[in-house]
Parts: sequence; C-alpha cells; structure tokens
Amino acid sequence: MIFELTIQIRVRDFTKGQLWYETLLNRKPDFIPHDGFAEGSHT
Repeated sequence: MIFELTIQIRVRDFTKGQLWYETLLNRKPDFIPHDGFAEGSHT
C-alpha cells in the first residue's frame, strides 16, 4: 500500500523561507516548477 502526504507551508519571503528549509533539511528542493513554489520528496 502506498501512502502520500502533501504539506504546504506559506512564507512571507520565499527566498528566505527556502534557505531556512534547505538548512533545516540539509538538502535543496527536488523540483521548483515555477516562481514561489518548491517541492521536496522525503522517503
């Protein structure tokens, strides 16, 4: 069985938010489909 979960976290400043999460998770986003949106897959 496969389970998926999507979580969206909004931030006031996308650049600062992305840097904060990159530091927290020690990795860059897997996919940035357009400005202001980043995706990561963590298994």
